[in-house]
Amino acid sequence: MRALTAVVVLTASCATSETSQTGSEGMPGLDSSLGRTFTLLRTNRARVKSAQPDQQVDTGREINVQELVDVERSVIQKELGPPDQCDLLGNAPCPVAKHWYYDFYHLPEGSVGGGSALSFTFDDAGRCLVATWMGFK
Repeated sequence: MRALTAVVVLTASCATSETSQTGSEGMPGLDSSLGRTFTLLRTNRARVKSAQPDQQVDTGREINVQELVDVERSVIQKELGPPDQCDLLGNAPCPVAKHWYYDFYHLPEGSVGGGSALSFTFDDAGRCLVATWMGFK
């Protein structure tokens, strides 16, 4: 795991809407609000992933992640893909990790710094306890 200094910017508390309905985005199992949140997160991650080598992108913090609390880890991975980082070292698989991190920033080649990341903390059953925007340096 990278040695990074994290500053918590926004922390989501334990509250979410039901996830058993089909949303307007056509994603089975997600209500329309949760589906929109995942769509916004995927769109912002796509901007980061498609950034040119000389481009700086830092995005996502404007998205309210509170409703991701109580969502199952498997749903988060299905919607956002595998995490960029987790709290397990070596070859341990991230799917069982208690902490996941998704980068929402891209720095130009050769630059020093960091940006926004979305951090998840899961309970033993694999449900999200905390979804937090963090700033990494």
